[in-house]
Amino acid sequence: MKASKRGSRPAVRSGSNARLRNPSSQDAPKKIALLAIEHQYLSSSAVIADVIHIANSISLSKQFKLRPFSHAIGRDPGRAPFKVEVLSIDGKAVTSADGAPVTVDRGIDAADEAYSLVFIPGFNFRRRSWLAKDLTKLRSLYPWLIGQYNRGALIAANSAGVFVLAETGLLDNRMATIGWWMEDEFRHRYPAVKLDVSRQVTESGNLFCANTIGTNFHLACRLLELLGEPTVSEVTGKAVFAFGQNIVTDSFLSVSGSPPASDALIAKAQTWLAQNCAAKVKLSDLAAYTALGERTLIRRFKELLGTTPHAYLRSLRINNAQYMLTSSRMPIDQIAARVGYSNIDFFKKSFKAHTGVSPAEYRRKGAGEGTVGHARQRNDRNGE
Repeated sequence: MKASKRGSRPAVRSGSNARLRNPSSQDAPKKIALLAIEHQYLSSSAVIADVIHIANSISLSKQFKLRPFSHAIGRDPGRAPFKVEVLSIDGKAVTSADGAPVTVDRGIDAADEAYSLVFIPGFNFRRRSWLAKDLTKLRSLYPWLIGQYNRGALIAANSAGVFVLAETGLLDNRMATIGWWMEDEFRHRYPAVKLDVSRQVTESGNLFCANTIGTNFHLACRLLELLGEPTVSEVTGKAVFAFGQNIVTDSFLSVSGSPPASDALIAKAQTWLAQNCAAKVKLSDLAAYTALGERTLIRRFKELLGTTPHAYLRSLRINNAQYMLTSSRMPIDQIAARVGYSNIDFFKKSFKAHTGVSPAEYRRKGAGEGTVGHARQRNDRNGE
């Protein structure tokens, strides 16, 4: 299948955009561009903006020796580590998915300086033809995105915004993720992209994708970790997860059932397991990621979460399967593969041990409660 015709694009410079390279000076605030796109979801950009606001507040509170969230930004906003701008293609306001206006600071033509981060929000489209038209209208944006990438910016996209990032060609031969309901269309348009919808967030060089709006919390904290002071990033992450835990844990493929641990390294391990739970996970890989020995990792997991990393991973996979069973018509064998089980019989055995019922029975009960359409039951009678 041929890739979509994306027209001529500025060349991506070989060796450009090395990790953690930042175009801003150390003293000046790091500039963050939130792109405004027609029919965008307000919450998609708002999550990023709010996390950055929290980071600025925490940083300034430390500078002025004030309590966190004590209106420190009003003291001297110029000393905040991050400056956010909202940009549209032509500098005009756009209309959000619910019809509300989205005001902007300026257009991309006037934004010729280098940004540390560019964020592409998710937007609403219900038909393939609408998506094609939307992407065509945005064609003047793609050279600008490539230019920012070549100048060292982190480029992050959320939900349908990943289509926009893929149109630039930057994702070719790189890992990406997107909401599962958009998978077929994405694979059709961009066969060169290494799509893995089982991951909630992907990170490839300085390119980041988040599959749903809920996973933007994880994405924002990861971006903050790369852009900001480590201590500010850690405190902000704790604040965000304290305020937004239900949103994070209820998002697609991130249902852990356990809050982030108070231990920063174990919380980091939880996030890594959530992002990689559908892959072949080895304890040695997790230990290396957290810089802990395997025995130490298991001991601290048990102390803080009352379970082992292996059991936690299994719980993640089953919880993700539960979500997919009650929110999609996907066949059970495909769900098993998506959440990390290559053997359907072992998946069914594990699922029943965890929930007390088979996957098909769980789906039927969900349908009876109105969370799943009855029509999808017929598709799964052979899946039990």
